Amino acid sequence: MTEVKQLDRLTPAALFEIKFPIWDGGQHKRMVGLHQGKVRSHNIVRVLYTRKDGLKPYPDDLYMSDKDVRSYEMKPLPKYPNIWVYWIPIDDFKILERV
Repeated sequence: MTEVKQLDRLTPAALFEIKFPIWDGGQHKRMVGLHQGKVRSHNIVRVLYTRKDGLKPYPDDLYMSDKDVRSYEMKPLPKYPNIWVYWIPIDDFKILERV
C-alpha cells in the first residue's frame, strides 16, 4: 500500500465507506468487501474504523480501478449469503491523492 494514485478532483468515483474491515479474510490479511453492483471505473475506499486509543489504522483514502477490483475472487458475506462481494486485501490498494 505504498503506491500513490493521483486522481483529478473532478473525476467521478464510487465511494465505499467501510465501518470495520474484515479482520481475517481466511488469508490472515485485513480485507474489505466491495459489492459487485457498486463497483465503478474509479473506486475509493474510506475505512472509518478507529481503535480504542483514537488512532485510525487507515487514515488515507484508498484507490483501486474496476479492472483491478474485478480480478479478485467474489465470495458471499458470512451473515448474508445472498450478498456477493469482492474480497480485497487492504494492502493491495493504492493511497489516493486528489489533485
